[in-house]
Order: sequence, then structure tokens, then C-alpha cells
Amino acid sequence: MASAYYDLDAILAEEERVPTTFLSDAQDLGILDSSSDNDDLSRGTKAELPLWLATTLAERIWVKLELPRCYQSRFRTYLLADPTVVALSERSPTYYETGFRLASFVRESSSLCDSLIRTLATRFKGVIDKAQNSRNEDISSLTRSMTAIERRLFDLAHQGSIDILLWKQRDSERIHSARGMKRKLGAANAAR
Repeated sequence: MASAYYDLDAILAEEERVPTTFLSDAQDLGILDSSSDNDDLSRGTKAELPLWLATTLAERIWVKLELPRCYQSRFRTYLLADPTVVALSERSPTYYETGFRLASFVRESSSLCDSLIRTLATRFKGVIDKAQNSRNEDISSLTRSMTAIERRLFDLAHQGSIDILLWKQRDSERIHSARGMKRKLGAANAAR
């Protein structure tokens, strides 16, 4: 997680709230359960915690992480039918980042990861298609249902499409590297 320290989407993903069940009594953590007036939490207490705290406690075997509804088997089956019609950003703007982080803490890790990859791959085609064919449109309606990573992909592809059109029309003498590629190219050149 160190490489994502300054990544805003990684920070937002860590703030997503996830359901947990306490596996042992927890002293002085009653503040985590808004429905309780007690200072302590008893074994079996259910509480929604930020992902960063839930994973830390799960690593110490103090809580059991449960999948939020949008990652559960039933919802994944719904996504399997047609992931392009679901407004994932309404479920979680950092749907993929949060899902992959959760995967290492649940029994159904493999099927969750498969679902996340399949969903992104299927939606990716539509994102690129929209980006390349929406040069003169209001793109806010197109990006509303996209997650943060899908929106970044859209922005890069959309700008690339505009740059190519300008170059073809000779309005631009040179095609520039995409913003995301500049960082990678700079890192590669620095490594040489």
C-alpha cells in the first residue's frame, strides 16, 4: 500500500465502510458502534468500520470482515448478466480498489477477484467506445455511472481521441503523450 500513499482513490477506497463482526470482546471500542451506549463491545457485535480499520482488526483476528452487498454473490451474479447497465459509482466510487482490498480477507476471494476482473474488462470496452465517440458531447452524463478508475480511463482515451483528430486535421503538429503515460515514461527514462 506504500506506493499508493498519495493516491486519492486509494485513500478513498480505504475509507469505504464495510460490515464486520467482533470475534472477541473489545474494551473501550464502544464508540465504533453508534447504536450502543456502552464503552465496550461484546463478542458478536456487528459494526460498519472503515476498510483501513476493518482490515487491521481482521489481520489481528479481532473481527471477521463481511462483504458489503455490492460484492456479495447475489450482486456478482447480477453483474455477470450485464455489467454495463449497473451504475457502479452509486455502489462505490472506488468499487474495484475496495473489492480487491477486501478479497484477501474473505473465503470467496477467487470468485470475487474473477468477478471484478470480468466486470472491468466488459465495462472497459464501453468506456473506450464512449470516449472515442463523444468528442462534441457533454460527457458528464456519460461518466456519471463510472467508477473512479473507469473515469480516469475515459479521460485518457477521450483526450487521446481529441489529440488524434486535431493531428489529422493538422491543427496540432505533434501528438503528445497521455498524462498517465508521461509519468511512466519519465520513470522508465530515469531508471536507465
